[in-house]
Amino acid sequence: MIIFGDDGFRDKAEKGLLSHLFLKKIFKSLNFILSLKKINNVVIGYDTRSSRKYIIDIIIKNLISVKKIEILKTPISTPGLQYISKKRKTFGIMVTASHFPHNYNGFKFFFLGNKINKSFEKLIQEKLDTCTIIKKNNTKVVKINDNSYFRYVNAKFNFS
Repeated sequence: MIIFGDDGFRDKAEKGLLSHLFLKKIFKSLNFILSLKKINNVVIGYDTRSSRKYIIDIIIKNLISVKKIEILKTPISTPGLQYISKKRKTFGIMVTASHFPHNYNGFKFFFLGNKINKSFEKLIQEKLDTCTIIKKNNTKVVKINDNSYFRYVNAKFNFS
């Protein structure tokens, strides 16, 4: 099964690649890789689709290998989350389906502001059914305000 397309993956909310069972597998695999790469912090951004709540809840319950999950308090664009991932020197998960219909949602993943590469995607996919469960290490979940991207854009185009 091919999971990743050109830019993350998408499906109908709560179906297929976004079913509860499949998302548990994805985050079990991602836990393994984040531990392997010693990534301790994740920032989560999202668009305005209502299914984001369902997805973020699954992320919080299943992304257990990191010390901290920071969830933006307000929706943000994908470039905005990419900027924040770079600025904070961390892993970013964008919950979005971009231009797909409203009943879809999906993911884009960033590390240090860059889309994860094909080898990272391949490793996630390879570990879907083979990695072992990682014990919970008391991941702290916090909601944050980060307006750095908006300030950057305003300064760049002299809107301030």
